[in-house]
Amino acid sequence: MYAARSTLNQVRILHAVFLLTQFLLVFVLWLEHSPERSLAREILVAFAVVSASNVLILGGIRSRHLTAALDILRNTPDDAAALGRWRMANIFGFTFAESVSLFGVALKFLGAKWNVAGLFFAAGILLLLLWTPRLDLPAQPE
Repeated sequence: MYAARSTLNQVRILHAVFLLTQFLLVFVLWLEHSPERSLAREILVAFAVVSASNVLILGGIRSRHLTAALDILRNTPDDAAALGRWRMANIFGFTFAESVSLFGVALKFLGAKWNVAGLFFAAGILLLLLWTPRLDLPAQPE
């Protein structure tokens, strides 16, 4: 049980760091003051399509690994391989959510307005909040 709790705490710390980086990215862009200009609709659509497909495809991979790991962990909470797979699936999710925000960074550097780039940041933060690490463990004996 100790290994499962330790892994859960490690992944929660990573999750908090990924959430913090979302706000740090926005802060850096705010300090940078890149000039805004109108971007071609094709560029915006391309970024949106790549971002959405990234979340759908890679989110499916995350879900598959997470489900498989949780099935094993329900019976044997300290299974090292399953804990590793659970940790990996969560980190996949965090990086996919971060990649959506990085598309917002790229758009902002290209000159997109905040209301456009902000949608990518909002989506990245929302995904991180939706993919908060959860691991149902039995209560510790006292």
